Amino acid sequence: MCLRCPAEGAGAAFGAGALTGLSKAGIRPHFHVVTGVSAGALTAPFAFLGPEWDGELTESFSGQQSVKLVQFSLTGLLFGSSTFKGKPLADLVNHYATEEMLRAVAVEAAKGRLLLIATTDLDSERTVIWDMGAIAMHGGPAGLKLFRQVLIASASIPGLFRPS
Repeated sequence: MCLRCPAEGAGAAFGAGALTGLSKAGIRPHFHVVTGVSAGALTAPFAFLGPEWDGELTESFSGQQSVKLVQFSLTGLLFGSSTFKGKPLADLVNHYATEEMLRAVAVEAAKGRLLLIATTDLDSERTVIWDMGAIAMHGGPAGLKLFRQVLIASASIPGLFRPS
């Protein structure tokens, strides 16, 4: 079974709630392929890892980390880089995309499951698909850094949130 995590913020939050609701009802499917883009990229690793990660999934959309997500950036607005600060998004991703998550994704990827995240190369105007399982299996500090960068880049919106 495949799952595409919704792209917009409200859709991603709804998807997170739907996943945890399916878990509570005991009918959550085991997804062989999970894809995510934009805010859905933040949901995708939790959907991929299953019900054991529902606590973190719920907290990521309703906890203190998400409350600080939208912080206005006057400097960014004046100089054209972004309307909101990028650091809160990076902090959110760094808080939840941990070494433990990386190891768990690697274990599931080794079973042949796919976790794919899309980003956009703004220079070429092309979509780039990242195999997050392959990144996780690489592991180590470099793997964790790239894993986080891909999630941040996907969830960033040009003009609103800086991608780094």
